[in-house]
Amino acid sequence: MHKLFFATACLLATARVYAASPVQCAKGLKMFVSRGTGEEMGLGVLGNITKVIRERIPGSDDEAITYPASSVDPNYMISVGNGTLLLKEALTEYAQACPESKIAGAQIVSNSFCGTLPFWTITDMDNINMEDIMKREPPLSKEVTKNVISVVLFGDTTRAARPSYNYGTWNNTGNGLFYRDDVTPYVELGKRVRSYCDAGDPFCDAGYYLNVNAHLEYVQKYGDEVIDYVVQQYSSHRV
Repeated sequence: MHKLFFATACLLATARVYAASPVQCAKGLKMFVSRGTGEEMGLGVLGNITKVIRERIPGSDDEAITYPASSVDPNYMISVGNGTLLLKEALTEYAQACPESKIAGAQIVSNSFCGTLPFWTITDMDNINMEDIMKREPPLSKEVTKNVISVVLFGDTTRAARPSYNYGTWNNTGNGLFYRDDVTPYVELGKRVRSYCDAGDPFCDAGYYLNVNAHLEYVQKYGDEVIDYVVQQYSSHRV
């Protein structure tokens, strides 16, 4: 099954462990990973990246977000909405328990940082009402995102074509299928965001021509580059 998107969020931590908190603050890097649609429960292909990061940053840990990651049963919209809420809860809880931590963080990541588009909030497709359609989940608060050191996205369906944080071989021929008109939270993070999209990817570059294989090769093509980037951000960013 082709993956509709690769969603990845990494929570990087250097905080002390608070004994009274149920959250265990990693001594190195805490990575929350949201697998791509169609992948089996667990870390998915992104586990290949987090494994190396754990080796390069001692005391690191990773944890999979247990959302459906499905296109049917439940459908894609409900799956993404569910994943967004779970990721926001995980990030918020960890940031509150580990306030001195460094955080790194496409679909559910994008929704968490930039806010959820109205149709992602629908939880019952058979009983849609106007309140569901008009509702918009707010983005994560700056109290949570202030310690973010990196956000990495692969084949993000909400990608806008021109922001400076875009990487890959895209050529501005198109936006993502569900591109955002407001990416202010990402722009404010500056070099702490990288969104990888290769030309022809039908999910992040819905332009003049399509190349489905482009969507399936990001980790293989850019994995080493992303690992170096996250490790460098972890080492150089001060919170």
